[in-house]
Order: sequence, then structure tokens, then C-alpha cells
Amino acid sequence: MLNASLLARQESAASLEQYTTLLEEHLQTWGTGPTADKARWWLGRLRQLEKAWPEAIAAYRAISADFEHHEQVVRRTALCYRRRFDALRQAGRPSEQEA
Repeated sequence: MLNASLLARQESAASLEQYTTLLEEHLQTWGTGPTADKARWWLGRLRQLEKAWPEAIAAYRAISADFEHHEQVVRRTALCYRRRFDALRQAGRPSEQEA
């Protein structure tokens, strides 16, 4: 997983897609394992960088409260919600139902 994250830092579309696929496969295989929250954290951060707000929110919200970076998870989740609502307002779409 670490090698994949290093590859993804090259920021090529192919390496980011491969990294995303590896994270998702990891969660499908070991979704309740000891490394699942770390994979969700990385996936949330990746989705946040892509401005894929709903996907980032979903990844962050799935992280357990005992995760080592839980305080950051809460802050990032709140930021993603704000960005999501901003994007909806800018697009002229209602955000009340999502809120």
C-alpha cells in the first residue's frame, strides 16, 4: 500500500486511478481489519483532493472513532461538507435535503 501511495504522488491520472483501485480493493477485502481506517483515511484525502465531496465524506464518515487521526477526520469531514454545500449553491442546486 505504501508503494502505491508513493506512486500516486506522481499525480498522473493512471497512478491515481491505480492507487484508488488498490484502496477500494483493500477495503473490500479487509474492510473490518486493523488497516481499514488507514485505507479510508487515504481514500478520503484522495477524494478530497479530487473535490469529490460526497465520496470524501463517505470515506471519512466510515472511519472509527478510535482512529489515531480522528480529530483531523472530523475537521476534514466538516470541511468537505462546507465545500459540498458551496458547490451546490454555486450550481444553483438546493442543499437543504443533503444538510
